[in-house]
Amino acid sequence: MSSMAKIFVVVNLVLAVCVFGAAAVLLGAQDDYKMAHQKTLTQFDDYKKAQDDALEAKDRQITQLAQARGEAVASATQAKAETETHRTQLEKSRATDTTQRATIESLSQSLEGLRTQLKDNSEQMRKMSDAAQESTQNMLSWKNKYEEELQNRNRLEVELSNSQDMIQSLSAQKGDLERQVRQQKFELGEYAKKFGTLISGNRGSNGRVMAVKSLNNGVLVSISVGKEDGVRDGDTYNIRRGTNYIGSIRIDSVMRGQAVGIFDTKYTGGNGNPDVGDIAYAAR
Repeated sequence: MSSMAKIFVVVNLVLAVCVFGAAAVLLGAQDDYKMAHQKTLTQFDDYKKAQDDALEAKDRQITQLAQARGEAVASATQAKAETETHRTQLEKSRATDTTQRATIESLSQSLEGLRTQLKDNSEQMRKMSDAAQESTQNMLSWKNKYEEELQNRNRLEVELSNSQDMIQSLSAQKGDLERQVRQQKFELGEYAKKFGTLISGNRGSNGRVMAVKSLNNGVLVSISVGKEDGVRDGDTYNIRRGTNYIGSIRIDSVMRGQAVGIFDTKYTGGNGNPDVGDIAYAAR
């Protein structure tokens, strides 16, 4: 074989080796490319799945936000309705408050009028009390005069009994004195009718009911006779109205011209409680 042929063969072998080497390199690179591509596809799938999961999470979040927004809108609508209701109630309360203020103002004016009337009534009561005290003093004065006349009469009767010689001369005086006594009794009787007391110098004098007050333990009765009329603690006085028997009281407090006792509610005449003006007389 010639040298050229040998060179040609060697060159072909080198070329063949180079081709096969290049092919092997290409085949290896292709496998690496396939593996890289497969890895890239796997990474892409993972990325896509992650993106899908993120999108699904976003969708759920958007749905929750939309639901929360709907609930917030409903709450706002309800709050608005409640606010309107409260506003209406507030308006009604204000109207009611205005009415109550007007009522209070009217009541205050009425109360002021009542206070003025009470003041006038108190003044009238004071004047009546002064008049009653003056009348009582006049009555006591008449009583003293009556007692003096009785003493004069008794003295004259003693003198008449001891001096028969003076009977004729004193009979006229006696008649005058008796007429004066009758006049005094008549006038005292008129005063008693007017001021509620029948005065007598003897114990157990009759009187009239001056005041009646209901208590928790009974009825308190004040009568117009007292120590000066012979009334004593523990005395029993009957009460009548006209001819009707009302009941009795037991005296437990005696003053100069007045006595107070408790009305016995167990034994009554069936005509109610005593009243001002009823006659009080000593039980015999």
